[in-house]
Amino acid sequence: LAIKALNGRVCGGYYKKDYAFADNNLVQIIRDAGLAFAERHSRELLTANATLIVKRVMRLKDRTYRHEHLQNVELLCRYLLPYLDMPLVDKELLILAATFHDIGKLVVPDEILMAPGAFSPDEFARMKEHVAYSDQILRGLRGLEKCWLAAVDHHEAFDGTGYPAGKKGDQISLFGRILAVLDYFDAMASERSFRKAIPTQDVIGQIRELAGSKFD
Repeated sequence: LAIKALNGRVCGGYYKKDYAFADNNLVQIIRDAGLAFAERHSRELLTANATLIVKRVMRLKDRTYRHEHLQNVELLCRYLLPYLDMPLVDKELLILAATFHDIGKLVVPDEILMAPGAFSPDEFARMKEHVAYSDQILRGLRGLEKCWLAAVDHHEAFDGTGYPAGKKGDQISLFGRILAVLDYFDAMASERSFRKAIPTQDVIGQIRELAGSKFD
């Protein structure tokens, strides 16, 4: 078990057996591993609490979110993770990106967020400003650079017809391209004040048709 723990990085790195089992080294290695685990657990707890605060504030701010958009996009993200070929640290960041992707809506006026029907062109223009607000909120936060790009990019389109910058193809961050699909899926498959929810299979069909234009 000790060798398995050492080789599996449970103890924070690789150790040669002749070193690990000499003198009192194993005790120190395990002690250091316990401290590292406690620090990592504390950091994960802080992250979980921070994301929960964001979700609660967003829910209180936008009372039209009957479909719990943030939770839905995060859940879709979790379902997608096993199929994504990316490092574990990026998978964890992608979950955070799902939570933060619409954080700029905290700054959008209530009369826009709670508009009873479909947006007028002026209302839609003001709603699109939430991307710029997300940019201002998340820009420069160390360790959250990919989350920031996802929030800025998730309304860009693969063919360059999206907003705010008209990026196209690989100019759009990978996180932004992933969240664009999940954000669209939940928006279409959830009921809105001005339309019924679109059946899941129909939304999947739309996404397939938009592959290469709106989506990667």
